[in-house]
Amino acid sequence: MWIAGSLAVCAALLIGLTWLTGHADQKEMHRAPVRSAAHEPMTIPQHVDAVAGAFKIPRSAMKMRTARESAPAMPELRMQVGPDFSSLEFNSALAVALDDADAQVIGTEHTREKTISLQIVKGGAPVMVVVLDLRQPQQEQRKESRH
Repeated sequence: MWIAGSLAVCAALLIGLTWLTGHADQKEMHRAPVRSAAHEPMTIPQHVDAVAGAFKIPRSAMKMRTARESAPAMPELRMQVGPDFSSLEFNSALAVALDDADAQVIGTEHTREKTISLQIVKGGAPVMVVVLDLRQPQQEQRKESRH
């Protein structure tokens, strides 16, 4: 019982800190659309694209490739988002959007690489990986190193 209470307090503190730091701008936290224009259910990549658009991630910062470690080729979408990006809010918004597609999101933080891997699972099987790259974009690193 005390574990549930502790988790509830931690969740409330995280929400409060997010609100205080200004990262949870309600204008940007709207729910991504769940149906396409033709009223057909959206595919998982369409859900991911809609959430990325809601977080104003430019297409130029996204690269699709095939994950190497999976037996059947699984798509991997890498997004260059930078160190100030709120991966927790993105993960939450993606989980809500994918709930309509009966899919779940499993997040893993890789602190040495400064990346967050969000594995999308449907029916118990992984179907896609979204990697959030929290490092400084390459152009900004080069500019800073010249000074």
